[in-house]
Amino acid sequence: MFEWTLCALAACCAVWPIAVAAQSRSDGEEEGEKKPLVELEVKLPPMPKAENLIPFEPSAASNNRFYIDAASIDIGADGIVRYTLVIKGPGGGGNISYEGMRCDTIEQKTYAFARGDGTWVKSRTSEWRQIVYKSINRQHGVLYVNYFCPDGGRIKSAAEAIRRFKYGVPPGMPPGFDSVH
Repeated sequence: MFEWTLCALAACCAVWPIAVAAQSRSDGEEEGEKKPLVELEVKLPPMPKAENLIPFEPSAASNNRFYIDAASIDIGADGIVRYTLVIKGPGGGGNISYEGMRCDTIEQKTYAFARGDGTWVKSRTSEWRQIVYKSINRQHGVLYVNYFCPDGGRIKSAAEAIRRFKYGVPPGMPPGFDSVH
């Protein structure tokens, strides 16, 4: 019973920042109004190099290892944070994707996936999707809350994101949000 209560509490704590950000984004906007996005043309980055990969842990429940390519982090003039996500499985397989995140609407989009020959192939379903907390695949929620959209606002620079990945979430975050449970 105690373990179940503790798990439920941890799940609520992980969802809270996303829910608060969603509420703060709707304040001041009329029902049904949404600012139209004028998205810049996406230029795919070079394939990630091992020396540029920064690890992060979205969940202790996963055996996969997660990395962000520091060289690929970009904050566009359109307000979208773009980055390369690298996921390595315990058996040696993996996935590399180039993605974007909209802090103002709590959405994520995959632009392209890496092929085995070191080239990119554009995603077949390149549309914006709401970031929703999941107990297993939490990487997008963790990237949103801890790295790219702290307190629901966008980071100011790639250097700020890199500092957050390398040195952790700065003091002042609500209790329980400075580490991933």
